[in-house]
Amino acid sequence: MVEQACYWSRPPDAALRVSDIEIQAGGPSYTANTLRALQSAAPNHHFEVIVGSDAGSQLDTWNDSDWLAENARFVMVQRGGQQAAPSSGFDVSVVECPLLEISSTDIRTRVAAGLSIRYMCPEPVRAYIEGHNLYRTADSCDEAPPS
Repeated sequence: MVEQACYWSRPPDAALRVSDIEIQAGGPSYTANTLRALQSAAPNHHFEVIVGSDAGSQLDTWNDSDWLAENARFVMVQRGGQQAAPSSGFDVSVVECPLLEISSTDIRTRVAAGLSIRYMCPEPVRAYIEGHNLYRTADSCDEAPPS
């Protein structure tokens, strides 16, 4: 689904690539470990971590936060209609953008209830979810997916 979303929504001149580095590592994933692995695999590349303002205001509570403060660059997107300040001591750029109050929890709940998610996510992602009967309850799998 991430591959579908990145391909569908990428700017024409952006080379977005999806990595399964966290899946391959297994177990819990921590941003510091992921960045170390990415930097080791591609030492000439620059990585930025995009976070919502809720997470960006709590970076100092993250696993290995001291390493992150010294080695990571964050892009914080204000969300939820509330302005939040990033954690002190971190390299953070704040981005303002139009807000869409759509969460992955809302999408999963709607699919389980047999409701449409059209326009709530990229069309290829919606088609993948419906085509693979993801997030549906056993009762709703017998019904035709909503359009």
